[in-house]
Amino acid sequence: MADADSLQFLEICTNCKKPETKTHPLKPCAKCKATPYCSRDCQKSDWKSHKKSCAQNAHDRAERIASIKSKLVSATAAVADSLAPISGVESIEQTDIPQPSSSSAPNPTSAASNPEPAKVLDKGGPALTVQITNPFQRLKEKKWLHDRPKEDVYKLLIDAFRLRMDDDFKFLQLRHANTIYDDISCDGTPNLELFIRMAVIYLVPEWWDESELAYCLEYAKLLTWGNIGAKITADDVKAHYGDQSMALQLRIFSEQVVEKDGTGVNFLNLLDVEVMLERSHGFFNYVHKPMEIESEAEEHGQDDGMPEDDLV
Repeated sequence: MADADSLQFLEICTNCKKPETKTHPLKPCAKCKATPYCSRDCQKSDWKSHKKSCAQNAHDRAERIASIKSKLVSATAAVADSLAPISGVESIEQTDIPQPSSSSAPNPTSAASNPEPAKVLDKGGPALTVQITNPFQRLKEKKWLHDRPKEDVYKLLIDAFRLRMDDDFKFLQLRHANTIYDDISCDGTPNLELFIRMAVIYLVPEWWDESELAYCLEYAKLLTWGNIGAKITADDVKAHYGDQSMALQLRIFSEQVVEKDGTGVNFLNLLDVEVMLERSHGFFNYVHKPMEIESEAEEHGQDDGMPEDDLV
């Protein structure tokens, strides 16, 4: 006997009662979007019966959507509240953070009194070669770095580390040794390597190996956006990637790596909310391709109220 948890409950056609399949999914009525049919013929056959409840179904669906949207607004507000400044923790201004010197061998005295930012170049073009869908669902599945080009993976690993160092310094007053937050002559490569090795345990793609680690560490030394000798902030991340959620994605990922939050906010607790918002966004924007058929009324030159686009 099959395990009850493994049973799949499939929808059946309202008219012929035939269950849907992966190759032949059912499609709902275009007006109420609630009553499923397997074909145009089945919908036409059932229209005389369905038209009595179609308008009410559409009204009920609109009310359910309004209720879901209201809950999402509340959930979003809760996320925003959780990201507010932490009570009792004084945020350190970004200007207090030592800047890396543009010189390869800076003078510690002059650099400390008048630090100069590293000359970091933005290569231009899109920040990532490939844009993935549902990033928070991928984070939940621990596949956020999967299905990406290698250069994108390098960049995200480096930026997750850089933002984590900035968060630890600003919110937790932690100056990690061998980083620019402790000594501007350090580039933080040993710490980045440790961070990546921790991620390798279960968060990197299958193709990752020691040679990829070496390439990634070299990539972090290039005078481009991902240069490890330059500071980074959440606002920098949002502007560079053109994605208001990227800083949160990087923070959740780094928390998965080190298994500890860096701001006083447990971002892993927000992950389920973000996944729900992603799924709901997909629900509200999902549009079936309409079935182009003529209704019985059109065939007979009559209008009996059947939706013009009878199936979505």
